[in-house]
Order: sequence, then structure tokens, then C-alpha cells
Amino acid sequence: VNELRNIHSGKRCFLIGNGPSVNLDDLEKLKNEITFCCNRFHLCYKNTTFRPSYIVSADDYMIKDFGGEISSNANDLNQKSFINVNFIKK
Repeated sequence: VNELRNIHSGKRCFLIGNGPSVNLDDLEKLKNEITFCCNRFHLCYKNTTFRPSYIVSADDYMIKDFGGEISSNANDLNQKSFINVNFIKK
């Protein structure tokens, strides 16, 4: 993780709580910003050109059921993904 330390120092970022109420049109405005989305946000990709900078997943059940899918999609887009450290220990 040292490779990421301070790479965005002094810049703003947006944490996007993606759920059924997220407006994909509004996300297009964040296209050039540092953004974090959660879990299976990649399911929206067919409806928007927006791609987050980072993918985060902390829910053990989500990771157990979809962790491979989440990581695979992040890797395909050369995105960094972060998962719950407790899941790695299991």
C-alpha cells in the first residue's frame, strides 16, 4: 500500500454510495475526479461511461459471494480494489 501513500495528497475525492437511488447522469460530472465506489458498481457500466478510480468492499458476505467478480472487473479496468482485511485473514 506504500505505493498509494499520498498520491492524491491535497486533492479532493468523492465517496459514492452506490445503491438503487444513484443518478448515473450526475456521476458523469465526476469523470475526472478521484472517486471510490462500492461492491458491484460495475453492474452499472453498461449504462454509463463513468468509471470510479477505486472499488471498495468491506462486507464479508458481499466479498464471499462476489469478491472474485469485483476483483476481476477492477483488474480489467486497471482499477485498484480494496477489500475487508478480515476477509483476507479468513
